[in-house]
Amino acid sequence: MLLLPSLAMLLPAPSLFLPVLAGLLLVWPVNRAIDALPRRILQPQADAPGRPEGGTLSTHRHRKRTWAIAVLMPALAVVTVQRLGLNAEGLAATVLLWTLLTAATIDLETGLLPDALTLPLLAAGLLVNGWAVLTPWQAALAGAAVGALLLWIPHRIYRVVAGKAGVGAGDFKLLAAIGAWLGWAPLVGVVFYAALLAAALGLLLLGVGRSKPQQTLPFGPMLAAATALVLWT
Repeated sequence: MLLLPSLAMLLPAPSLFLPVLAGLLLVWPVNRAIDALPRRILQPQADAPGRPEGGTLSTHRHRKRTWAIAVLMPALAVVTVQRLGLNAEGLAATVLLWTLLTAATIDLETGLLPDALTLPLLAAGLLVNGWAVLTPWQAALAGAAVGALLLWIPHRIYRVVAGKAGVGAGDFKLLAAIGAWLGWAPLVGVVFYAALLAAALGLLLLGVGRSKPQQTLPFGPMLAAATALVLWT
């Protein structure tokens, strides 16, 4: 008899079934988007990192990615709904994190953050916050501008000093999109956490011999993870 209450505690609450189901149903479309969005860019340059054969992943890596997406989509929904509630705010934050997961995966596999993803995400953030779902519309507009400048200015300075790009254009477009969803104030935390995660991961990879001192890491996944941390804390 004690087993039944214990099992019940492991099951999600009824209010979480909907976000879990939505996350699972979106696994296939998200995987399709991850394959399709960078294809037009990758087609002329088949040597993009992670996609050696004309921009396609091996079957084994594709299967591993599918399983990862199938776990992460419902997990992001559950944690977000638990933190923010099953309401407009929780739904908007979940959609944002699902889209950032898509962008982060593309960046990890290709080193790209396609405009076809970042710019609609920016527009959607401004539209959602026209009703002040996550932040007032004034803060959303300021967030888009501040998000772009926060990475664009260091990018320009680093280019002048070092003669090469520090972050890609896709990174500050993605941060501008995050600012359009969250507003300008949380962006300091997003950039701080992202830089901290990038430094920690870089040191870890150097320590285990999986990276070189001059090798750069994709910053999109760091921004995505940092946004989740800011939303949940």
